[in-house]
Amino acid sequence: MARILKLLRAFHGAGMIRPHVPAPSLLPSLLRMPFRPRSLATAVTVHATLRGEEIAVNDDHGDTSWRDLHERANRLGHLLLRLQAEQGGDRRRVAILLRNGCPFVLATIACARVGLDGAPMNTWARAEEIRHILDTQRPFALLVDAHTAPLLEGLDLDLPVLLAGPTPQGPPPGTRPLEPLLAECPATLPPTREGARIVMHTSGTTGLPKGAERQVDGDSLDTVVRFLQKVPLRQDDVFALAPPLFHTLAWGMMAIGLVLGCRLVVRERFDAAAFARVLREQDATALTMVPVMVRRLLDQPDDALPTGLRILVTSGAPMTQPLRDRVRERLGDVHHDLYGSTETGWATIATPAEMKERPGTVGRPGDDMIVRILDEDGQEVPTGETGRVFMGTGWEFEGYTGRGNDRDRVGGLLTVGDVGHVDAEGWLYLSGRADDMIIRGGENIYPGEVEVVLERHPDLAESVVVGVPDEELGEALRAVVVPRAGTPLDADTLRAWLDERLPRWKVPRDIVLAEALPRNAAGKVLRRQLRDEAGA
Repeated sequence: MARILKLLRAFHGAGMIRPHVPAPSLLPSLLRMPFRPRSLATAVTVHATLRGEEIAVNDDHGDTSWRDLHERANRLGHLLLRLQAEQGGDRRRVAILLRNGCPFVLATIACARVGLDGAPMNTWARAEEIRHILDTQRPFALLVDAHTAPLLEGLDLDLPVLLAGPTPQGPPPGTRPLEPLLAECPATLPPTREGARIVMHTSGTTGLPKGAERQVDGDSLDTVVRFLQKVPLRQDDVFALAPPLFHTLAWGMMAIGLVLGCRLVVRERFDAAAFARVLREQDATALTMVPVMVRRLLDQPDDALPTGLRILVTSGAPMTQPLRDRVRERLGDVHHDLYGSTETGWATIATPAEMKERPGTVGRPGDDMIVRILDEDGQEVPTGETGRVFMGTGWEFEGYTGRGNDRDRVGGLLTVGDVGHVDAEGWLYLSGRADDMIIRGGENIYPGEVEVVLERHPDLAESVVVGVPDEELGEALRAVVVPRAGTPLDADTLRAWLDERLPRWKVPRDIVLAEALPRNAAGKVLRRQLRDEAGA
């Protein structure tokens, strides 16, 4: 009963329930509560029934209604079940190598509808990474588009490759156009009681990507409720998703948007100026981005920024305090910062009011979520002291697919290597990652301690600090900085500026000016590449 009341309150706040009367869209979920509701697929069915002609997804190729989304997902579900049977029926994973667009959304719904496991893949991946994922996940089908199909060149594949979306030059060799196959399949599909799972892959910044398997339905409805308790997303929001949908943040926000019935706005690639125009043209009221995207959006002139934005959700990398301040100055009190990981989902959310009252915090654990700060021996450290961050979020992480559990666990809690502290009231503050820590002459320095100061320099666009070998001190600090266009910044001037703001031992020995920082598709800086280039 308590769970149902929480759900009612959350969905009422999201505009899905009329005063005192549950909306029809809620009833199927309530009736199926004891049987782990198929929240995502069921929600899409209900939205298609009650709001069929309203727009569900807007992508580069136009609008898709809820009815069309539902019927096409049903057709794709039929096709996937047929292909699974043709491949022997013993495999249940579908590899998804698609850019942001309606086909990605369709694939997600179809897998959830028929109880298959989707495995999104990085659309920037190299052939080696694609082969590694396919060998590990053993999918029975692979979905690609005109942009990603060439990534398969040279790979000897023994599974059907379905080509989604427009193909102006015709289908590449070895692919089967999706549309004619869908036309052969029925538009109706009975629900399955099989539980679907999603395999999200880590960003691969420390090696080949690893697959973290999580369930799509059941307890995920509780996650939606916990999210709505912190973030005031509503059914009538126009929700723009900027990061790649294979990224955990964007996929999670897509799933929440589908459950609520928001209109989703996605684009195949991110360009700050072009995306700002899309936000204004589509009257976006909610937006999710990783920090580097936020920074580039805020570099646009005032008249290019969205005017009706109520919500900005960020995650995937730290939002420094200077960047948070810029968001508040340019967009208002709209920012909600999520902290979590591919393996665990989100553990904390900091709201605009909380970040204003407690600068630097990433929030406090919500209901049924646990955050502990432990030392190297797995013992909890005193309040306020720094240690490794361990989380328990309700997402069941059973280990990386194909390789077991090689993450540190203590008492059922998981760490992904982040370091931070919790204050006396339970608010979490992050310092950085344990493997990024620099030991200079016996002093422990986290790169973020220096980067947050560098970011305040008016002539700097972005920066990153890494450790490099030093004969005398063991390690020294190396800052790679990107000046703003047209500024006359040089290393000596910047070092003098830092001397006035940092202890001498935190001032980088080396300052390197660069045109851009190397990043992966998820927007994370490739620190290891910078260390390797410096001879570390």
